[in-house]
Parts: sequence; C-alpha cells; structure tokens
Amino acid sequence: MNKFKYTVSVFTALALLSLTACSGNTAQDSGENSTDPAEETPAEIADNIVLPEGFEEGFVYRKNDIVIQRTEYVPSETVDVIDFTLVNEGSENVDMKILPLLINGVVTEEGYYVDLEPKNPYPIEFYIDNETLSFAGIKKINTVDAWVSFKPESSESWSEPELIRLVQNEADAKPAVLQHSDHVLYDQDGIKISSLGSYVSYFGASSAVYLLSNDTDSTVSTDTDYEFSLVDGEADSGRMIGYVSEETPPSRKSLLVVNVLSTDDYESVPFDTADTRLIISGEDNEEIAAVPVHLTMDGDTIQSAADDSYYNAYFRTESIIYELPSENELTEYLILFYQKGSGVLEGIINEIRIPKSDSITRELIESISLEDSFPGIEYLDFYEKVVEEDDDSFSYISIFRDLDDYWNLRSLIRTGFLNMDKDIDHAVPIDQFTEGIDGTDAVKISPEDDAYKYVHPDLY
Repeated sequence: MNKFKYTVSVFTALALLSLTACSGNTAQDSGENSTDPAEETPAEIADNIVLPEGFEEGFVYRKNDIVIQRTEYVPSETVDVIDFTLVNEGSENVDMKILPLLINGVVTEEGYYVDLEPKNPYPIEFYIDNETLSFAGIKKINTVDAWVSFKPESSESWSEPELIRLVQNEADAKPAVLQHSDHVLYDQDGIKISSLGSYVSYFGASSAVYLLSNDTDSTVSTDTDYEFSLVDGEADSGRMIGYVSEETPPSRKSLLVVNVLSTDDYESVPFDTADTRLIISGEDNEEIAAVPVHLTMDGDTIQSAADDSYYNAYFRTESIIYELPSENELTEYLILFYQKGSGVLEGIINEIRIPKSDSITRELIESISLEDSFPGIEYLDFYEKVVEEDDDSFSYISIFRDLDDYWNLRSLIRTGFLNMDKDIDHAVPIDQFTEGIDGTDAVKISPEDDAYKYVHPDLY
C-alpha cells in the first residue's frame, strides 16, 4: 500500500476559511477432575437401530438409491480407522451428510459431507480418536453410529436425519456415561461445558479436553473464535490454537479438544498461555454463547480457566491524538481509534479549532460542508459533522466510525478524503496511518477523554 496523506478542505460561503490538514503519510491427567468422568451405568437413551440386510458383509445402509458399505475396520489403541464405499445408484447428484458419528450411543465424533455423482463409487475414511475417548472414560468402542441425511440435486431441503449403525462390536454392552467435572466453564439453558483436564498423546501432543452436554431440543455446534486466538499474547506468533469443531444433537455429548500447533507443520508446540473462546451456535448458525478459555501450560500439563479479561483486553479500543501543522493560525488534531490486539483502525476524528472573531459565527461554521471538496462524503452513513465551541474558539469536527469495515474505508477513500488504494479489500492496521505523519506531537488518550464520545458513545 502506498503512503497517503490526510487532506481536509473546508470552505465557507464568505471564503473566510481554507483549512488543509497535514501530509502524512501418553495420557497424563492434569488433576482437574474431582470425580471419575465416566461411570458404568445404562445408556441414557435407547436408539432403535434396524440393521440392514447384508450388515455382516459390511452393508450399513441400502435405501433411497444410496448404498454405504464398510470395507475395512482397523482398531488400535490410538486411532480406529473405518473405510467405507458410497454408491449413488440414482440418476442425479446427491449431497450427503454422515455426521456426527456416535460412539457407544453417547459421545459424538466428526463426520463427513459428501457430493455423490450417479454410479460413481466414493471412498471415505473415518478416524476415531481413542486416546481422547479413553482419557474421558470410554475404554472400549462397542458401537459406532452416525446420522445420515440427503439432499438430491432437485431438492432444496435436506431429508430428516436417520441414525444408522456403522460398527457393532458388542451391541448389548452398557456404555460409559460421561460425567461432568466440577470445573464448569458454562452451564445455561440446557448446555453445559466442563474441563476434564489434559493428557499427553502417543505422539507427544498436550491437549486440553472439555465435555459438552446438550440437553436442549436442537443440535448445537461448537468452534473456536477465529477472530480471537492468542498464543503467548500474540495473534500472529507462528502458532495456532488447534480445535476440531463438533455438532452435538439433542441429549448427546461431545468431547472438545484444544491444543496449540505450529502453523508450519501443525505439530504440537509448547506455550506459556493461549486464549480463545468456544463459540456455541444453534441450528441456524445463530450464536448462543461465547465461552472464554484461558490456557496455561506447566510442563506437559495444560490448565484451563474461563477468563474473559484477555479477550476484553485484546479488543479494547485505544487511541492516539496528533497535533497537526495547520494554516491561518488554526489548530488541527487528528485522532485515530484502533483495536489494541490487532491494531486495526476503527475510527478517525479530525478536529479543526477556529479562533472566535467578530466575523466568525457559529452559523457560519455550521454552514461549512466538505461535500464540494470531497464529493459523496455527506452521504456516508458512518460520517458525522459536529460543531462545538468554548469561550475562545469553535471546533469543526469530522467523525468517521466503523472503519474496520473495509467497505466503509473504501467508500471514504473514494471521496478523496484519504489518498489510498481505492480497491482496498481488508481492514487497515494503525501503523499504516501513523506512517509519514511527520513533525507532530502524538499523545495517547483514554476512554475517559471527550473524544471517545464521538466514535464510541457507549463508552462515554
């Protein structure tokens, strides 16, 4: 991006003022569990699953012109691998969901979205994380089920999900019922999340494990907040917070696993602190809750806390004010508001103070418009003009909010107020605005200062 300059030209009907702004360019428990997370009790839910003809030969589904056949099942201590072949015997393309998987009738695992072409066999492979299951209390896989639904090319809606059996090792075994720990992070309206502790995998990765139970009437999904992910306080440290998103149907549970990975090879890496939020969403993707998670690492053990102060600090708005060189004995200030964590510009205030005189009246100042110099600026819904006065001077204030929305920033650039790339397609960091503002005095201001009432009235 090229350097740019701020330019504000203000003209009055009497041509008294011409104001120009400056140029500027192996499993290990962390000890968090107060109770055994699993007890051998009968299943909470009885699922009546009818096995299709040929199940012993691997056919797990044969309806609606769709055939699903299990071709291989390889169990191990760490990961169970299950291979399937899907065949669409119909005449049109069919979108298909096989998700989530359900282990022992209790806890979910990831599934698949598939686009099936007619008569074209499609292989898929499921991986079941036995280490996490074992850590949580499921020591043996008795059954693996999955919800299946379809959407033919000619249809606008998905079929009602049907629960089918993919693997049956011991159908009548009493499944372990996962229990929440006392370390509860969230418990509202039928949704509960607790921390089960952490463990070190066979591959040396330390992972924090959470149990989510859904006692509502609809499916919920969970994911991390990709707009807020800090490792050792940095958003871009070459490390990322690894997480597998999950769907949790009514009356089911999910195990949520969080760890820190290298962005280069996705291997587990050490850290001191990591922060994110677990976003819980409903069936229409509406956000139900955002659960803050603060992780600290001690050796191989990860401790977890529900602390939102890191999130709030990251997204706190800060500001800096510049006194700019000006003309005609006027005083001009440029105030930039930006997000502390990302540094993204959020708003601009340009204030020009005009000494009072017999010929300068409030009516005259209020009649000044930037429209002649910057066509279209008066039509921006994120722009506001304010005129204030004290005993000695008037202040002509131009306010630009929501500039972290790059469409707003583009619109402002197109008026000519900012000399920048008109086709900018991203939010702009604050350092690109402060670059080139030479010969000025810069002072930080805080939410207690009056300038905040303009861009952030909720803080005033």
